[in-house]
Amino acid sequence: MVMLMHRTSSFAFAAYGLLMALPISPAPAYGAAAVMIWPVDPVLGKEKQAEALWIQNKGAAPAVMQIRIFRWTQVDGKDHYEPQQDIESSPPIASIAPGARQMIRLSAPLAKRPEGEGTYRIIIDEVPVASDGTARRTGVQFQMRYSVPLFTYKALTPPSDTSHQTLRCKIFNRDGKRQFRLENHGATHVRLLNIGFQEKAGLIPLENAKVSYILAGSALAWPVPAGVSERPTLSAVNRGSHRHEITNCVEG
Repeated sequence: MVMLMHRTSSFAFAAYGLLMALPISPAPAYGAAAVMIWPVDPVLGKEKQAEALWIQNKGAAPAVMQIRIFRWTQVDGKDHYEPQQDIESSPPIASIAPGARQMIRLSAPLAKRPEGEGTYRIIIDEVPVASDGTARRTGVQFQMRYSVPLFTYKALTPPSDTSHQTLRCKIFNRDGKRQFRLENHGATHVRLLNIGFQEKAGLIPLENAKVSYILAGSALAWPVPAGVSERPTLSAVNRGSHRHEITNCVEG
């Protein structure tokens, strides 16, 4: 697999951890553009009927992007995506010249929104283009895929910097190995960055958990790193820039 982005763009996505890029090897005759996408966590509050998502082509070749929106749920610790008709994106396909940017309008009338928090993923696929800037029409193979979380609200308020207070942490054994599970007992999602266990000797970071979303009523599980005590304190960065003690983990 080849990462088809400029180094600066790759770093930006990795630093925020809110965009998931899935590289796919392209056909040799078709180039890949380096794109920037913002905002990285769009929200449609109850006072908004629509939101703008921007895609900028930072590369030297034209970029053709396909935009789709799926309903997002978590079942048994895994993400699931389903077709939906609550939110529309316009345009659904965008051709972006080098150096240009394109606004994608995300519209969600209040009448179509769920009563609770609406959870979605915006899937943005880069379509291979020929040297003349046109999309390849046969045998299309996506080059890059970006996944952007999107949340909508009809009556609820978006989560704040204290949303982590709804989490509960449990440690259990599976196949002879310690694991821990974070359960979200709140009405909205919780976003955690740089999860780790706070020990006397310092922070023990959790691998492969730079950014984690735990949807309302859902739970995620990870292996417990080596060196973690019996009743550890879990910490992470939530909505703000400060590290919080999330919760104490209990065996059970």
